[in-house]
Amino acid sequence: MTTPGATTELRLPIEQYLLTPAQHSEIEHATALLTQACMQRYGYAFNVAPMLTHQRSGGQIDKRYGPSLLSQVQKYGYHDPPNPDKDLPRPAALSSFPETERLLLTGRSPNGQVGEGLKLPSGATVPQGGCAGEAKRKTMGDEPSGLSDLAQQIDTASYSISAQAPQVAAAESAWSACMRDRGYGYGSHVDAYNDDRWGKSETAEPLEITVAVADVECKQVTNFIGVWYSVESAFQQRQIDQNREKLESLRVQLGRQLSAAAETNSSARP
Repeated sequence: MTTPGATTELRLPIEQYLLTPAQHSEIEHATALLTQACMQRYGYAFNVAPMLTHQRSGGQIDKRYGPSLLSQVQKYGYHDPPNPDKDLPRPAALSSFPETERLLLTGRSPNGQVGEGLKLPSGATVPQGGCAGEAKRKTMGDEPSGLSDLAQQIDTASYSISAQAPQVAAAESAWSACMRDRGYGYGSHVDAYNDDRWGKSETAEPLEITVAVADVECKQVTNFIGVWYSVESAFQQRQIDQNREKLESLRVQLGRQLSAAAETNSSARP
């Protein structure tokens, strides 16, 4: 049974086949840069939003089973820490583009026609799927259908199934008893996190911080996260073993996509 020293060091088995939010951001930015290059090739401007640089790059365990980082809840309670990315400009809405630029961007005519052979008013041929489609092919390649869905499905199913396991239920009961000893009558960690009182202010009040600290400390005392992590990891590993060939193909595919994105992003830096 795992007893984590720091939840930031833990990785679920399926995470090797999933992109982190930071990696998603890298691929999205590279795709936007390639879209811009395509649009400019046809004489149209396309603004690229700044890349999000404060996205999670490590494992997902520190939030998967509720808050687990004592240093974080001591400052923010159950509220999310400030994220500088929140104030960055985001991509323009598709509806904000004039009709011709929208056709070039999406490869879809105003009457809904798609496919090869679409023309701009100038007579130039629109790339298949528009500039967005061209950029995606350059970054993502010919992605085999359903592979990333398979990893996501395992990730989602493992959480809900492991939550019902007897070992996890026992750990939840031990956590609840620990919280009760401290004066807080929550039947589950979700009840503590979703307490209506925490949503009434934009930042954490002292009571919220006190409860959140007790929550994390009780998780540590009862090894709540270690138990759940071990149960869920075992389920995921069985699923991985049953789908090894498909998932290994996905891993190779993700590596190619990240390499292509890194090359595009680095070439755009001054």
